[in-house]
Amino acid sequence: MGGFGAIKLGLKYPHLFQSLSSQSGLLDIELLRDRHMLKMVMPEFLEVFGCLEPQKLPSGSSLDLKHIQENNPLTLIKRMGISQLPYWLYFDYGQKEAFEGIAKGNQNFEKALKEVSHQIPVEPFNGKSKHNNQFWRSRSGNMLRHHSDVFQKNPVEK
Repeated sequence: MGGFGAIKLGLKYPHLFQSLSSQSGLLDIELLRDRHMLKMVMPEFLEVFGCLEPQKLPSGSSLDLKHIQENNPLTLIKRMGISQLPYWLYFDYGQKEAFEGIAKGNQNFEKALKEVSHQIPVEPFNGKSKHNNQFWRSRSGNMLRHHSDVFQKNPVEK
């Protein structure tokens, strides 16, 4: 969950970061309220944002909704009053992400920032826009260019 973590930490602690980026990040974690999906597909999410009860059905597990809201990138940009994509933030995601919440979360993020689609269509060289290393590698040049541009615009003080 590196894309989620990078955006979350950058928005929670903006004084520590000059440039943020996410590739295929989960940018609206409130979409993960389906306990069955969490228990079976993403149990590590319950370990971080709730209580994963071993040997119990999904109904035996719970989420800390306050903790989710406090760490949700979508909530954080709204709380900061960000309503348009700032120059220091880059994100994209693939058309064929493994979990539909990634695409939906990025679309919610786009909507909140009044952005057009950052969804990358399927192309032969990009791992078919799936949640995989080939896709991220095909997009890494864009991400690095973003960081370079931000640092050139506002050099880090020594």
